[in-house]
Amino acid sequence: GHTRFRPSKEFRKNFTSKGIGFPFDIRILDNRIYILRNYSSDSTIKPGTEILAINGTKTSDLLKQLYQLTSSDGNNLTKKYRDTESIFFVSYYLLIGPQTEFKLSLKTATTRMDRTISSIMMEQRQSQMRKQVPNEPVVSLTYPEKGIARLTIKSFDSNRLNRELGNYNNWIDSIFIIIGNSGAGKLVIDLRGNEGGYSMISFYLYSYIAEKEFSMLRPAVFKTDKKLSYFGDE
Repeated sequence: GHTRFRPSKEFRKNFTSKGIGFPFDIRILDNRIYILRNYSSDSTIKPGTEILAINGTKTSDLLKQLYQLTSSDGNNLTKKYRDTESIFFVSYYLLIGPQTEFKLSLKTATTRMDRTISSIMMEQRQSQMRKQVPNEPVVSLTYPEKGIARLTIKSFDSNRLNRELGNYNNWIDSIFIIIGNSGAGKLVIDLRGNEGGYSMISFYLYSYIAEKEFSMLRPAVFKTDKKLSYFGDE
């Protein structure tokens, strides 16, 4: 199962309309923070620039604090990194408080520099994101090279898949017919950036490439004299 910490609905509603925060999307690599997208008014700061410190705090120290606000599946640090990236705007606000500006120590391949950047409103950030982030389909089939098919799946969320595809299982059935008729001898299933979702969705995909019968999950049986509740509310 998953246990997650999320701000209240009231906070999220208020923050969406009134919240201010960090005007960049980030990417975490080897416990370092890099700029992925720039929503600020300073266009000289390019994607790939490393952020060494924010308002006097080293990013390595900042990440240690932010990781405490980010849930994780066991010891899976990759998930923690990706979630920290996606909620950085809100997490920094919750950790440090509202900031009208950010004093940044930056590093490129050739130089180090300091910049002071104004905060942006949450609504402004969302508007800029819609302009800069491509609206990629949840699934796609391409042929990067002759004889090679690449099936890209960005999510196993059943609601999203069925909303975009009509019926996921039927789509998978038809796509493997298309791949078979294409003459491709190799198939690459690209799950980079896949956000996870409903297990049965991935099972159905795996059934097409499994070489023999398989069991993905087995029931766990235990005895207890206590009443159990799946939702933990009893």
